[in-house]
Amino acid sequence: MESESSDECKTYQSESIEFLKLRINLIISLQSKDYSEAKSHINQLNKLDPNNTIYQDVSNFVDTRIRQMEEEKDRSSSDEGTELEEEEEDNQEEEDTDEGYDEEEEDLIPV
Repeated sequence: MESESSDECKTYQSESIEFLKLRINLIISLQSKDYSEAKSHINQLNKLDPNNTIYQDVSNFVDTRIRQMEEEKDRSSSDEGTELEEEEEDNQEEEDTDEGYDEEEEDLIPV
């Protein structure tokens, strides 16, 4: 009988240790802004403790941050595309100007 309670205690301790590791890793990933890793830890914590509403709140926060980062990334990539287009237009204008330049004028020295 005592060995059963000892086994239960060991199981509980190992689950508690795993639970604490996940919580610590969640905090670390949130601090380092590694939201995909944080999401993974939240999912594991939800499996261990599905009745804890705090994880749902944290999950919502992480989902929001992931969406915001994706939107910022999309915005910056579209901004880069716009900048490249403008640079190409400027280069084309310079080429057009160079084509109309008369090389003979270069030899003339103003008096």
